[in-house]
Amino acid sequence: MANLLERFEAQLAEGNDSALLRLSIAQQLSTELRFDEAIGHLQRALLLNPLYTAVWQALGSALEKKGDAARAMATYKSGVETAKKNGDKQAERQMGVFLSRLTKAAQATG
Repeated sequence: MANLLERFEAQLAEGNDSALLRLSIAQQLSTELRFDEAIGHLQRALLLNPLYTAVWQALGSALEKKGDAARAMATYKSGVETAKKNGDKQAERQMGVFLSRLTKAAQATG
């Protein structure tokens, strides 16, 4: 039996592209620490649905875990704005906390 990532990739190969499928693939890749690949899928997911707040949050997280704090902060900022537009208060708060933490860390290191 194929693992979850293989099943998701098979769906994609069959032409079933969607923001949710790309997010699912990226989440699996992230668990395998394959952040560059995850980031690519998340960027494609945002092209498919730029209002999908979970994708903004996952992209910020993948960038942060990869060590790209500047891009992670920019992503979280965009995600907060998107969450505000959507009325998604929970995502807005969560990404706001992540953004604040990264901003403080960047200020501390000068």
